[in-house]
Amino acid sequence: VGWSIEDLEMILHPMCEDGKEAGFIGYVPSTHYAKTAYFCRVGVLPKYRGMGLQRRMMVVMERHARLMQYRAIVTDTMENIPSANNIIACGYKLFAPAEPWGHAGALYWRKQLISV
Repeated sequence: VGWSIEDLEMILHPMCEDGKEAGFIGYVPSTHYAKTAYFCRVGVLPKYRGMGLQRRMMVVMERHARLMQYRAIVTDTMENIPSANNIIACGYKLFAPAEPWGHAGALYWRKQLISV
């Protein structure tokens, strides 16, 4: 992957009541599609899983991407059923990219933010 933490356009580290970081989410501009964000990182610490935090962070990320004039968000998953279910719940659809960028067996997801 040709990006680092400094390349992220948006990264969110939500805090919980105890003042500790509960997770993170971030995106970078897609290198494959114009006006598209690549949702590249998300994680929720085990103590905070099952509380809907990933979905809430995705909503904030999508709002930010819309403000930045992105038309869509793409991402990919590998063998992470809970994350894939959150992606589906947030309205992402499976798609087959013309030039797959992930590992063999990756699932690719896209969500339109702004009608084209």
